[in-house]
Amino acid sequence: NVLTGHFLVISSMEVDASGNVKYGYYDNADGSKGSDNKFSVNTANGEITDDTNPPVGGIDKYEVSEVRTNQ
Repeated sequence: NVLTGHFLVISSMEVDASGNVKYGYYDNADGSKGSDNKFSVNTANGEITDDTNPPVGGIDKYEVSEVRTNQ
């Protein structure tokens, strides 16, 4: 996948009372495991993104482009 230049580890999943799905993650770029590291799922278009505070310079959000299973 040419879009995949950075790897994150999904660590949790939560669904709120409104049915919104979020995935917590660890970011190996800065070692962060903070509670603010959350991907949101857009059920209308299928995008999984986080625009709260991506630490990699020059980008405004993380967008999931590939999912791999743990082996």
